[in-house]
Amino acid sequence: MTVYGTLDDPTAAISLQVTDDTGDTNVIAGVVERDGHFWIQNVPLAGTTDVLTLTVQDVLTNTATMSLTVYPANDAGLTMDPVPGDLWCSASDTASMFLPAKKMLLPRRAS
Repeated sequence: MTVYGTLDDPTAAISLQVTDDTGDTNVIAGVVERDGHFWIQNVPLAGTTDVLTLTVQDVLTNTATMSLTVYPANDAGLTMDPVPGDLWCSASDTASMFLPAKKMLLPRRAS
């Protein structure tokens, strides 16, 4: 899976922490382009309940975090909880645009 979005500060650093239901944690650094677009590739989902924590830090070490929980679903794939309204902004006025406010289906990983 790839996580992508836009930051209003292209000098910021971004990372994603993925924690599965057994407590195993992976931290993946993201790439931020000069225009603020970012992406984090090869996000490992365990196929169980995973908590994704996106962390952004600017050059003054101000930090913002946002967490989402991904739950396994039936054979259709994985479903993701909607982003709460107070965390969701359009790309034009946000520090980090992450996922739409509606549920998403993600394809099931091949075994």
